[in-house]
Amino acid sequence: MSTGAFREDLLVRSLNTVFNRLINNIDNSFLDELRNGGQLEEYYNRVISSPDIMRNRVARNYSLFSGILDLYSDDEKDLAINHLKDLRDSFLLDTETDISSYGEYEISDEIANRILDLYYDSGAHSFPDIDEIVNCLFETRCNCVRGYPENYVKKVIKKCVLYTGILPSCSLYPQYVEFYILHGKIPNGDELEEYMRRIYEFSRNPEEFHQSDKCLVPTLNIGNLPRHIFSENEENDGCGICQDEFTLGQTLITLLPCGHKFHEHKKDCLETTCILNWLETHNVCPLCKSHIGNN
Repeated sequence: MSTGAFREDLLVRSLNTVFNRLINNIDNSFLDELRNGGQLEEYYNRVISSPDIMRNRVARNYSLFSGILDLYSDDEKDLAINHLKDLRDSFLLDTETDISSYGEYEISDEIANRILDLYYDSGAHSFPDIDEIVNCLFETRCNCVRGYPENYVKKVIKKCVLYTGILPSCSLYPQYVEFYILHGKIPNGDELEEYMRRIYEFSRNPEEFHQSDKCLVPTLNIGNLPRHIFSENEENDGCGICQDEFTLGQTLITLLPCGHKFHEHKKDCLETTCILNWLETHNVCPLCKSHIGNN
């Protein structure tokens, strides 16, 4: 049997196991709706006929599947885990990095499965190096970090794979990336707790937060902020930095989602500074303190 046929057969058998466990053992409103509407068999057949779609989309979008989708045997997973531990030992030996603050190293099934995917996808059945693993996990990354720069997301993935063996949950993934941009490292448990506390304090009272907490947080993806040439047909509320009114032909930057506009170029603003300098150390609008979107 070819590698592709073998993997498809493995996926189909795994999906049979998934549905049996779901139907018999798990109380789930989504499946109840399918069952009550007489659509469960149709849904099952549709998923079975598209195993790759099931693996890459449904399994990521429904966390319900993540703990029971057994794509590979325990022996295969042990081989993947031992391979990753060897990569980790080599990395730590080369960098002499102290990762004791990250706690016990435990490799998730998600990462082990991706390693085995790469193993079987290679014609020579060879295990991937760390960069190949990171690239694979980046391609199947959570949607919540798809607006962040690729290089930062990949660095976070690599550190998580080598330091903890577990990728962040969807709700925490953006915080991991933003923390890395600020500090050049992924957070350990205590650092993440403190970072989340500061996020809460900001959301509760932005003005008070900026008076008491002077940590400089840059705006991500500054190049993606809307820019346009000022015309005579639009309102002229003036630049929030220099307070001067806009003139025809000047390039303006609009912050999102608040919509406040500023001169893009120093020559049009204060000569020595403009909104871009502010954005290098702040991720909120200087006028209303609204958090600036990063997509």
